[in-house]
Amino acid sequence: MKSRAQTLWQSTSAVLLCVIAIALILQGCGIKAALRKIDARMAEAIHSMDKAIATLNQESADWQTVIADLEQDITAEMQSTISAEVQNLTRNAVLTAGGEVRCNAEFMRIKLRRELIDIRNSLAQSLNSQLINLGISGYQFDILQQEAPEPFICDIVPSAVDMSLDPVRRQKLDIYGFDLRSMPIYVTYRSYGVFQAKPSVGYREYVTEMRVRAERAPANVAVIESARLKDDIKMGSFNLTQPWKVFHPGITSSLTVLSDFHAVLDLTEAGANLPPNADVIVLSWNNELQAEIPILTHLKTLECTTTAKPLTVNLVSSFIPPAVGSGDNEFKDHGPCMSIYLYLTLDAERRNLYATYTVDAFECNDDFGSPKHDHTRAYGTKTVTLYTAAEDETIISYNSAVSLYDTHIDFNHDPFVKYYGGTSPVEKIEWMGDTKGDEAGTRTGVTVTFRQFDVNVQKCVYK
Repeated sequence: MKSRAQTLWQSTSAVLLCVIAIALILQGCGIKAALRKIDARMAEAIHSMDKAIATLNQESADWQTVIADLEQDITAEMQSTISAEVQNLTRNAVLTAGGEVRCNAEFMRIKLRRELIDIRNSLAQSLNSQLINLGISGYQFDILQQEAPEPFICDIVPSAVDMSLDPVRRQKLDIYGFDLRSMPIYVTYRSYGVFQAKPSVGYREYVTEMRVRAERAPANVAVIESARLKDDIKMGSFNLTQPWKVFHPGITSSLTVLSDFHAVLDLTEAGANLPPNADVIVLSWNNELQAEIPILTHLKTLECTTTAKPLTVNLVSSFIPPAVGSGDNEFKDHGPCMSIYLYLTLDAERRNLYATYTVDAFECNDDFGSPKHDHTRAYGTKTVTLYTAAEDETIISYNSAVSLYDTHIDFNHDPFVKYYGGTSPVEKIEWMGDTKGDEAGTRTGVTVTFRQFDVNVQKCVYK
Protein backbone atom coordinates (compact mmCIF):
# COMPACT_ATOMS: atom_id res chain seq x y z
CA MET A 1 0.00 0.00 0.00
CA LYS A 2 1.32 3.45 -0.93
CA SER A 3 2.00 5.97 1.80
CA ARG A 4 0.11 9.26 1.91
CA ALA A 5 3.26 11.11 0.85
CA GLN A 6 3.66 8.80 -2.19
CA THR A 7 -0.01 9.21 -3.15
CA LEU A 8 0.18 12.99 -2.86
CA TRP A 9 3.43 13.22 -4.79
CA GLN A 10 2.16 10.92 -7.55
CA SER A 11 -0.65 13.42 -8.16
CA THR A 12 1.62 16.46 -8.11
CA SER A 13 4.67 14.96 -9.86
CA ALA A 14 2.79 14.69 -13.17
CA VAL A 15 2.27 18.44 -13.06
CA LEU A 16 5.92 18.98 -12.24
CA LEU A 17 7.18 16.71 -15.02
CA CYS A 18 4.91 18.26 -17.66
CA VAL A 19 5.95 21.76 -16.80
CA ILE A 20 9.63 20.79 -16.61
CA ALA A 21 9.41 19.05 -20.00
CA ILE A 22 7.98 22.18 -21.56
CA ALA A 23 10.53 24.29 -19.72
CA LEU A 24 13.43 22.31 -21.20
CA ILE A 25 12.45 23.50 -24.67
CA LEU A 26 12.69 27.10 -23.51
CA GLN A 27 15.75 29.23 -22.91
CA GLY A 28 17.59 29.19 -19.56
CA CYS A 29 15.50 32.08 -18.27
CA GLY A 30 12.37 30.14 -19.31
CA ILE A 31 13.46 27.16 -17.22
CA LYS A 32 13.86 29.36 -14.17
CA ALA A 33 10.46 30.96 -14.77
CA ALA A 34 8.81 27.53 -15.09
CA LEU A 35 10.37 26.33 -11.87
CA ARG A 36 9.24 29.50 -10.10
CA LYS A 37 5.72 28.81 -11.37
CA ILE A 38 5.82 25.28 -9.95
CA ASP A 39 7.11 26.62 -6.64
CA ALA A 40 4.36 29.28 -6.50
CA ARG A 41 1.59 26.77 -7.32
CA MET A 42 2.68 24.36 -4.61
CA ALA A 43 3.13 27.18 -2.12
CA GLU A 44 -0.42 28.37 -2.82
CA ALA A 45 -1.78 24.87 -2.16
CA ILE A 46 0.04 24.65 1.16
CA HIS A 47 -1.07 28.18 2.05
CA SER A 48 -4.72 27.16 1.42
CA MET A 49 -4.32 24.15 3.70
CA ASP A 50 -2.72 26.35 6.38
CA LYS A 51 -5.80 28.61 6.29
CA ALA A 52 -8.12 25.60 6.66
CA ILE A 53 -6.07 24.22 9.56
CA ALA A 54 -6.14 27.59 11.35
CA THR A 55 -9.91 27.90 10.87
CA LEU A 56 -10.53 24.37 12.19
CA ASN A 57 -8.72 25.38 15.37
CA GLN A 58 -11.77 27.50 16.31
CA GLU A 59 -14.49 25.70 18.25
CA SER A 60 -17.24 27.41 16.23
CA ALA A 61 -15.79 26.33 12.87
CA ASP A 62 -18.07 24.44 10.46
CA TRP A 63 -15.84 21.68 9.10
CA GLN A 64 -17.98 21.13 5.99
CA THR A 65 -17.71 24.81 5.00
CA VAL A 66 -13.96 24.80 5.66
CA ILE A 67 -13.40 21.76 3.44
CA ALA A 68 -15.61 23.17 0.67
CA ASP A 69 -13.64 26.43 0.75
CA LEU A 70 -10.36 24.50 0.64
CA GLU A 71 -11.40 22.55 -2.47
CA GLN A 72 -12.25 25.83 -4.22
CA ASP A 73 -9.01 27.54 -3.20
CA ILE A 74 -6.53 24.93 -4.38
CA THR A 75 -5.51 24.67 -8.03
CA ALA A 76 -7.13 22.18 -10.40
CA GLU A 77 -3.94 20.07 -10.55
CA MET A 78 -3.94 19.63 -6.77
CA GLN A 79 -7.71 19.46 -6.30
CA SER A 80 -8.30 15.82 -7.21
CA THR A 81 -5.75 14.58 -4.67
CA ILE A 82 -6.91 16.80 -1.82
CA SER A 83 -10.56 16.08 -2.57
CA ALA A 84 -9.97 12.31 -2.50
CA GLU A 85 -8.00 12.53 0.75
CA VAL A 86 -10.71 14.61 2.46
CA GLN A 87 -13.55 12.44 1.19
CA ASN A 88 -11.83 9.29 2.46
CA LEU A 89 -11.13 10.95 5.80
CA THR A 90 -14.75 12.11 6.20
CA ARG A 91 -16.24 8.74 5.26
CA ASN A 92 -13.90 6.73 7.51
CA ALA A 93 -14.34 9.07 10.47
CA VAL A 94 -18.15 8.92 10.36
CA LEU A 95 -18.16 5.13 9.97
CA THR A 96 -15.75 4.77 12.90
CA ALA A 97 -17.72 7.06 15.21
CA GLY A 98 -21.12 5.64 14.38
CA GLY A 99 -23.94 6.48 16.77
CA GLU A 100 -21.77 6.43 19.88
CA VAL A 101 -20.39 9.94 19.51
CA ARG A 102 -22.88 12.61 20.55
CA CYS A 103 -20.90 15.57 19.17
CA ASN A 104 -20.03 14.59 15.61
CA ALA A 105 -19.35 18.20 14.57
CA GLU A 106 -16.62 18.65 17.20
CA PHE A 107 -15.28 15.18 16.46
CA MET A 108 -15.00 15.95 12.75
CA ARG A 109 -13.50 19.41 13.34
CA ILE A 110 -10.71 18.11 15.57
CA LYS A 111 -10.06 14.93 13.56
CA LEU A 112 -10.02 16.77 10.24
CA ARG A 113 -7.59 19.33 11.58
CA ARG A 114 -5.16 16.61 12.67
CA GLU A 115 -5.48 14.78 9.35
CA LEU A 116 -5.04 17.98 7.33
CA ILE A 117 -1.84 18.72 9.24
CA ASP A 118 -0.58 15.23 8.27
CA ILE A 119 -1.59 15.74 4.61
CA ARG A 120 -0.04 19.20 4.50
CA ASN A 121 3.21 18.06 6.15
CA SER A 122 3.51 15.04 3.81
CA LEU A 123 3.12 17.31 0.79
CA ALA A 124 5.60 19.85 2.19
CA GLN A 125 8.21 17.13 2.86
CA SER A 126 7.82 15.73 -0.67
CA LEU A 127 8.08 19.16 -2.24
CA ASN A 128 11.11 20.05 -0.13
CA SER A 129 12.93 16.91 -1.31
CA GLN A 130 11.97 17.45 -4.94
CA LEU A 131 13.01 21.12 -4.92
CA ILE A 132 16.41 20.14 -3.51
CA ASN A 133 16.80 17.49 -6.23
CA LEU A 134 16.02 20.16 -8.85
CA GLY A 135 18.70 22.42 -7.40
CA ILE A 136 16.24 24.80 -5.74
CA SER A 137 17.47 24.75 -2.14
CA GLY A 138 16.81 28.38 -1.25
CA TYR A 139 13.16 27.80 -0.37
CA GLN A 140 11.82 25.13 1.97
CA PHE A 141 8.32 24.70 3.40
CA ASP A 142 8.12 24.53 7.18
CA ILE A 143 6.60 21.51 8.95
CA LEU A 144 3.68 22.12 11.31
CA GLN A 145 3.80 20.55 14.77
CA GLN A 146 1.13 17.90 15.22
CA GLU A 147 -1.00 18.08 18.35
CA ALA A 148 -1.09 15.16 20.76
CA PRO A 149 -4.64 13.74 21.06
CA GLU A 150 -6.38 13.88 24.42
CA PRO A 151 -9.81 12.71 25.63
CA PHE A 152 -12.82 14.80 24.59
CA ILE A 153 -16.11 14.37 26.48
CA CYS A 154 -19.29 14.98 24.48
CA ASP A 155 -22.06 13.72 26.74
CA ILE A 156 -22.59 12.07 30.14
CA VAL A 157 -25.74 10.02 30.73
CA PRO A 158 -27.32 10.71 33.13
CA SER A 159 -25.99 14.27 33.55
CA ALA A 160 -26.08 13.99 37.38
CA VAL A 161 -26.20 11.28 40.06
CA ASP A 162 -29.46 11.48 42.02
CA MET A 163 -28.79 9.90 45.42
CA SER A 164 -32.52 9.89 46.24
CA LEU A 165 -33.09 7.20 43.60
CA ASP A 166 -33.01 3.53 44.53
CA PRO A 167 -29.44 2.16 44.07
CA VAL A 168 -30.73 -0.18 41.35
CA ARG A 169 -31.72 2.88 39.28
CA ARG A 170 -28.30 4.57 39.54
CA GLN A 171 -25.88 1.77 38.77
CA LYS A 172 -23.70 3.49 36.15
CA LEU A 173 -22.73 6.63 34.24
CA ASP A 174 -22.18 6.41 30.47
CA ILE A 175 -19.49 8.78 29.20
CA TYR A 176 -19.46 9.49 25.46
CA GLY A 177 -16.75 11.29 23.53
CA PHE A 178 -13.69 10.47 21.48
CA ASP A 179 -10.00 9.70 22.01
CA LEU A 180 -10.94 8.42 25.47
CA ARG A 181 -8.00 5.98 25.34
CA SER A 182 -5.43 8.61 24.35
CA MET A 183 -4.29 9.22 27.96
CA PRO A 184 -5.24 8.00 31.47
CA ILE A 185 -8.49 9.44 32.89
CA TYR A 186 -8.50 9.84 36.68
CA VAL A 187 -11.75 9.83 38.64
CA THR A 188 -12.33 11.14 42.18
CA TYR A 189 -15.27 12.42 44.15
CA ARG A 190 -15.31 15.37 46.53
CA SER A 191 -16.68 14.85 50.01
CA TYR A 192 -16.89 16.87 53.21
CA GLY A 193 -15.61 14.58 55.93
CA VAL A 194 -15.08 10.81 55.83
CA PHE A 195 -18.29 8.78 55.90
CA GLN A 196 -18.06 5.55 57.93
CA ALA A 197 -21.05 3.28 57.27
CA LYS A 198 -22.73 1.50 54.42
CA PRO A 199 -24.33 4.29 52.36
CA SER A 200 -27.60 2.37 52.02
CA VAL A 201 -27.84 2.12 55.82
CA GLY A 202 -26.79 5.59 56.88
CA TYR A 203 -28.11 7.72 54.03
CA ARG A 204 -31.51 8.66 55.50
CA GLU A 205 -30.12 9.46 58.94
CA TYR A 206 -27.26 11.45 57.38
CA VAL A 207 -29.61 13.63 55.32
CA THR A 208 -31.91 14.19 58.29
CA GLU A 209 -29.09 15.16 60.65
CA MET A 210 -27.30 17.43 58.15
CA ARG A 211 -30.54 19.21 57.24
CA VAL A 212 -31.10 20.02 60.93
CA ARG A 213 -27.56 21.30 61.23
CA ALA A 214 -27.95 23.43 58.09
CA GLU A 215 -31.13 24.97 59.49
CA ARG A 216 -29.36 25.75 62.78
CA ALA A 217 -26.36 27.34 61.03
CA PRO A 218 -26.19 31.15 61.41
CA ALA A 219 -26.56 33.19 58.24
CA ASN A 220 -23.61 35.47 58.98
CA VAL A 221 -20.40 34.12 57.45
CA ALA A 222 -18.24 35.59 60.21
CA VAL A 223 -20.31 33.74 62.80
CA ILE A 224 -20.05 30.55 60.76
CA GLU A 225 -16.26 30.87 60.77
CA SER A 226 -16.11 31.15 64.55
CA ALA A 227 -18.74 28.49 65.21
CA ARG A 228 -17.69 25.98 62.56
CA LEU A 229 -18.08 22.43 63.81
CA LYS A 230 -14.80 20.89 64.95
CA ASP A 231 -16.16 17.60 66.31
CA ASP A 232 -16.85 14.36 64.49
CA ILE A 233 -20.52 13.54 63.95
CA LYS A 234 -21.47 10.21 65.56
CA MET A 235 -24.90 8.77 64.87
CA GLY A 236 -26.55 5.40 65.26
CA SER A 237 -26.00 4.27 61.65
CA PHE A 238 -22.97 6.33 60.62
CA ASN A 239 -19.99 8.39 61.74
CA LEU A 240 -18.72 11.44 59.87
CA THR A 241 -15.13 12.18 60.81
CA GLN A 242 -13.57 15.62 60.17
CA PRO A 243 -16.75 17.05 58.59
CA TRP A 244 -15.08 20.45 58.19
CA LYS A 245 -12.45 19.15 55.74
CA VAL A 246 -12.64 18.40 52.01
CA PHE A 247 -11.46 14.99 50.76
CA HIS A 248 -10.94 13.64 47.24
CA PRO A 249 -11.08 9.79 47.35
CA GLY A 250 -10.03 8.09 44.11
CA ILE A 251 -12.44 5.82 42.21
CA THR A 252 -10.50 5.46 38.95
CA SER A 253 -10.67 1.66 39.23
CA SER A 254 -14.46 1.91 38.77
CA LEU A 255 -14.05 3.46 35.29
CA THR A 256 -13.97 1.12 32.29
CA VAL A 257 -13.03 2.60 28.90
CA LEU A 258 -14.89 0.39 26.42
CA SER A 259 -13.63 2.15 23.30
CA ASP A 260 -12.24 5.48 22.12
CA PHE A 261 -15.84 6.74 22.17
CA HIS A 262 -17.46 5.18 25.25
CA ALA A 263 -16.57 4.72 28.92
CA VAL A 264 -18.67 3.51 31.87
CA LEU A 265 -18.34 4.49 35.54
CA ASP A 266 -19.61 1.74 37.84
CA LEU A 267 -21.67 3.24 40.70
CA THR A 268 -22.68 -0.03 42.35
CA GLU A 269 -21.43 -1.17 45.76
CA ALA A 270 -18.73 -3.17 43.96
CA GLY A 271 -17.69 -0.03 42.08
CA ALA A 272 -17.55 3.60 43.22
CA ASN A 273 -20.15 3.02 45.99
CA LEU A 274 -20.65 6.75 46.56
CA PRO A 275 -21.34 7.75 50.17
CA PRO A 276 -24.15 10.24 50.93
CA ASN A 277 -21.67 13.01 51.77
CA ALA A 278 -20.19 12.91 48.24
CA ASP A 279 -20.72 16.25 46.48
CA VAL A 280 -19.39 15.91 42.92
CA ILE A 281 -17.56 13.40 40.69
CA VAL A 282 -14.42 14.83 39.09
CA LEU A 283 -12.79 13.63 35.84
CA SER A 284 -9.24 14.80 35.20
CA TRP A 285 -6.29 14.13 32.90
CA ASN A 286 -3.03 15.85 32.03
CA ASN A 287 -2.88 17.21 35.61
CA GLU A 288 -6.03 19.30 35.00
CA LEU A 289 -9.68 19.09 36.05
CA GLN A 290 -11.69 18.39 32.88
CA ALA A 291 -15.29 17.64 33.91
CA GLU A 292 -17.50 17.64 37.01
CA ILE A 293 -20.62 15.50 37.43
CA PRO A 294 -22.94 16.79 40.19
CA ILE A 295 -24.23 14.46 42.88
CA LEU A 296 -27.74 15.43 43.96
CA THR A 297 -28.42 14.86 47.66
CA HIS A 298 -31.22 17.44 47.92
CA LEU A 299 -29.18 19.10 50.65
CA LYS A 300 -26.45 21.69 50.32
CA THR A 301 -24.32 21.70 53.45
CA LEU A 302 -21.25 23.68 52.42
CA GLU A 303 -20.41 26.58 50.14
CA CYS A 304 -16.96 26.65 48.56
CA THR A 305 -14.83 29.36 46.94
CA THR A 306 -11.53 28.93 45.06
CA THR A 307 -8.72 31.49 45.24
CA ALA A 308 -5.35 31.68 43.48
CA LYS A 309 -2.55 32.18 46.02
CA PRO A 310 0.98 33.00 44.70
CA LEU A 311 4.11 31.44 46.16
CA THR A 312 6.49 33.59 48.15
CA VAL A 313 8.62 35.77 45.86
CA ASN A 314 12.20 34.47 45.38
CA LEU A 315 11.61 31.31 47.38
CA VAL A 316 15.14 29.83 47.57
CA SER A 317 16.40 26.44 48.73
CA SER A 318 20.08 25.43 48.93
CA PHE A 319 21.31 21.89 49.26
CA ILE A 320 24.76 20.35 49.66
CA PRO A 321 24.38 16.58 49.35
CA PRO A 322 26.58 14.44 51.61
CA ALA A 323 29.69 12.68 50.33
CA VAL A 324 29.10 8.99 49.63
CA GLY A 325 31.24 6.07 48.59
CA SER A 326 34.88 5.27 49.24
CA GLY A 327 36.52 8.15 47.34
CA ASP A 328 38.12 11.21 48.89
CA ASN A 329 36.27 14.55 48.97
CA GLU A 330 38.27 16.25 46.18
CA PHE A 331 37.04 16.20 42.57
CA LYS A 332 40.49 17.35 41.30
CA ASP A 333 39.11 19.03 38.15
CA HIS A 334 37.41 15.78 37.05
CA GLY A 335 34.05 17.46 36.48
CA PRO A 336 32.12 16.84 38.52
CA CYS A 337 29.16 15.70 36.43
CA MET A 338 26.03 16.91 38.21
CA SER A 339 22.31 16.26 37.84
CA ILE A 340 19.11 17.33 39.56
CA TYR A 341 15.66 15.74 39.50
CA LEU A 342 12.90 17.82 41.11
CA TYR A 343 9.20 16.99 41.42
CA LEU A 344 6.15 18.48 43.17
CA THR A 345 3.74 16.54 45.40
CA LEU A 346 0.72 17.15 47.64
CA ASP A 347 0.10 15.47 50.97
CA ALA A 348 -2.95 13.25 51.50
CA GLU A 349 -5.06 16.11 52.89
CA ARG A 350 -4.00 18.42 50.01
CA ARG A 351 -2.92 21.15 52.42
CA ASN A 352 0.84 21.14 51.70
CA LEU A 353 2.68 21.48 48.40
CA TYR A 354 6.18 19.97 48.55
CA ALA A 355 9.18 20.07 46.23
CA THR A 356 11.55 17.12 46.48
CA TYR A 357 14.85 17.17 44.60
CA THR A 358 17.76 14.76 44.29
CA VAL A 359 21.28 16.02 43.52
CA ASP A 360 24.07 13.78 42.23
CA ALA A 361 27.71 14.90 41.63
CA PHE A 362 30.54 12.53 40.66
CA GLU A 363 33.99 12.56 39.10
CA CYS A 364 33.67 11.99 35.36
CA ASN A 365 34.97 12.61 31.89
CA ASP A 366 33.88 15.67 29.93
CA ASP A 367 31.24 13.63 28.06
CA PHE A 368 29.26 12.85 31.23
CA GLY A 369 30.75 9.36 31.21
CA SER A 370 31.18 6.86 34.01
CA PRO A 371 32.86 7.81 37.31
CA LYS A 372 36.64 7.95 37.16
CA HIS A 373 39.74 8.43 39.30
CA ASP A 374 38.97 7.54 42.96
CA HIS A 375 35.16 7.79 42.48
CA THR A 376 34.53 10.90 44.59
CA ARG A 377 30.78 11.41 44.80
CA ALA A 378 28.14 13.51 46.60
CA TYR A 379 24.52 12.36 46.53
CA GLY A 380 21.35 13.17 48.44
CA THR A 381 17.67 14.21 48.47
CA LYS A 382 15.94 17.19 50.07
CA THR A 383 12.26 18.10 50.47
CA VAL A 384 11.02 21.65 51.01
CA THR A 385 7.52 22.99 51.61
CA LEU A 386 6.49 25.48 48.94
CA TYR A 387 3.01 26.29 50.24
CA THR A 388 0.81 25.40 53.23
CA ALA A 389 -2.92 26.05 53.04
CA ALA A 390 -4.93 27.23 56.03
CA GLU A 391 -6.64 24.61 58.17
CA ASP A 392 -9.98 25.17 56.44
CA GLU A 393 -8.49 25.22 52.91
CA THR A 394 -7.41 22.52 50.47
CA ILE A 395 -5.15 22.78 47.41
CA ILE A 396 -7.10 22.09 44.23
CA SER A 397 -4.30 22.57 41.68
CA TYR A 398 -1.18 24.58 40.90
CA ASN A 399 -0.03 26.41 37.77
CA SER A 400 3.26 24.66 37.19
CA ALA A 401 4.80 21.63 35.57
CA VAL A 402 5.09 18.66 37.92
CA SER A 403 8.82 17.97 37.51
CA LEU A 404 12.18 19.17 36.20
CA TYR A 405 15.36 17.29 35.27
CA ASP A 406 18.67 18.85 34.21
CA THR A 407 22.42 18.14 34.11
CA HIS A 408 25.61 20.19 34.30
CA ILE A 409 29.34 19.47 33.91
CA ASP A 410 31.67 21.72 35.90
CA PHE A 411 34.80 22.92 34.03
CA ASN A 412 36.16 25.45 36.56
CA HIS A 413 35.92 26.49 40.19
CA ASP A 414 33.19 29.11 39.66
CA PRO A 415 29.45 28.77 40.21
CA PHE A 416 27.27 28.32 37.12
CA VAL A 417 23.76 29.85 36.92
CA LYS A 418 21.08 28.54 34.55
CA TYR A 419 17.61 30.06 34.02
CA TYR A 420 14.41 28.17 33.16
CA GLY A 421 11.25 29.45 31.49
CA GLY A 422 7.77 28.30 30.54
CA THR A 423 5.84 26.36 33.18
CA SER A 424 8.96 25.07 34.93
CA PRO A 425 8.57 25.10 38.75
CA VAL A 426 12.10 26.55 38.92
CA GLU A 427 13.22 30.03 37.85
CA LYS A 428 16.97 29.40 38.13
CA ILE A 429 19.55 26.99 39.56
CA GLU A 430 23.04 27.93 40.71
CA TRP A 431 25.39 24.94 40.39
CA MET A 432 28.55 24.72 42.52
CA GLY A 433 30.83 21.87 41.47
CA ASP A 434 34.60 21.73 41.94
CA THR A 435 36.43 24.18 44.22
CA LYS A 436 39.93 24.61 45.56
CA GLY A 437 40.48 21.85 48.10
CA ASP A 438 37.93 19.34 49.37
CA GLU A 439 34.31 20.07 48.45
CA ALA A 440 32.21 16.84 48.25
CA GLY A 441 29.79 16.97 51.17
CA THR A 442 30.83 20.49 52.19
CA ARG A 443 30.61 22.90 49.20
CA THR A 444 29.38 21.03 46.11
CA GLY A 445 25.64 21.49 45.64
CA VAL A 446 22.87 23.62 44.16
CA THR A 447 20.79 26.67 45.05
CA VAL A 448 17.28 26.49 43.61
CA THR A 449 15.11 29.60 43.13
CA PHE A 450 11.47 28.63 42.56
CA ARG A 451 9.20 30.40 40.10
CA GLN A 452 6.34 32.39 41.63
CA PHE A 453 3.39 30.38 40.28
CA ASP A 454 -0.16 30.31 41.68
CA VAL A 455 -1.55 27.64 43.99
CA ASN A 456 -5.35 27.33 43.68
CA VAL A 457 -6.92 26.71 47.10
CA GLN A 458 -10.54 26.01 48.00
CA LYS A 459 -12.30 27.11 51.17
CA CYS A 460 -15.63 25.61 52.22
CA VAL A 461 -18.00 26.71 55.02
CA TYR A 462 -21.33 25.41 56.21
CA LYS A 463 -24.18 27.42 54.75
